[in-house]
Amino acid sequence: MHYLILLFGALMCSLQFTVTKRYEKHAGQSFRAAMLFTLISAAFGAALMFTLNRFRLDFTPFSCVMAVFMALGIMLVNVLGMKTMHLGPLSVYTLFMMLGGMFLPFVMGVLFLDERLNVFKVAGAALIVLALIIPAIGPKGGGKKGSALFYLLCVLLFFINGSYSCVSKLHQIGENAVNTYSLMLMIYLFEIAAAAVSLLVTMKKGRGEPLKKDGGSVLYSAGFALFSGVCGLCVISSAKSVSASVMFPIVTGGTIIFSALCGRIMFKEKLSKPVVIEVALAVAATVMFMF
Repeated sequence: MHYLILLFGALMCSLQFTVTKRYEKHAGQSFRAAMLFTLISAAFGAALMFTLNRFRLDFTPFSCVMAVFMALGIMLVNVLGMKTMHLGPLSVYTLFMMLGGMFLPFVMGVLFLDERLNVFKVAGAALIVLALIIPAIGPKGGGKKGSALFYLLCVLLFFINGSYSCVSKLHQIGENAVNTYSLMLMIYLFEIAAAAVSLLVTMKKGRGEPLKKDGGSVLYSAGFALFSGVCGLCVISSAKSVSASVMFPIVTGGTIIFSALCGRIMFKEKLSKPVVIEVALAVAATVMFMF
């Protein structure tokens, strides 16, 4: 049952990427559009976390600092992610994001946290590297335009999302860490504050494209918060029954597969041979990390 819940969580994770691309197509890829998306989605997310945490917010200086770094990571992902989605397929974007979120914490764990290394994880790491290289050397690089810029942004997102996961892992093992709901609530509150200030500053200086402040923008932003929140709840509810070494590869592999299917169904993106190969390698790598 818990494995089905995790697969459902992976589907929700892929849908959050899907609605982000829908938002980008609807509202554009400007900095201001990304900040409006951040503001609205964080507001919905904060309301959800505050409710789930029984209308309280636990606080420690340690968690507060971690929340600031994680909020900055999310905002960078929103800004760069929309530009990246505009240039290339959802499947490749998701692959770099998800593999970064799995690979960098693995490297940090081995180098600094004395975590166990075995032949399966080494093989998985090698497959990740191969999966990241293949699309860039395939025909036309996989991006619809500006392929070099598309893959440069993908690599940046790989490291940004991986760094976010590293900070999240350090918070989880910290002695003065608050619970997950309070951490997420702090992250959302910092996002709201930073996005609101960014929008006010750009508005006063008259910079950027006009904002599309309509029902569609609200709907897609709220959808992102909903899908992201449900995904998080699926992971949290399964954490006590499924080991992390199995849980996160299932979510990672499932999200990569579901995103490739969503890209094909929702945006008519072609599943070219390099894309199919990289997805297969990524899934194989996630399986290796389970051992």
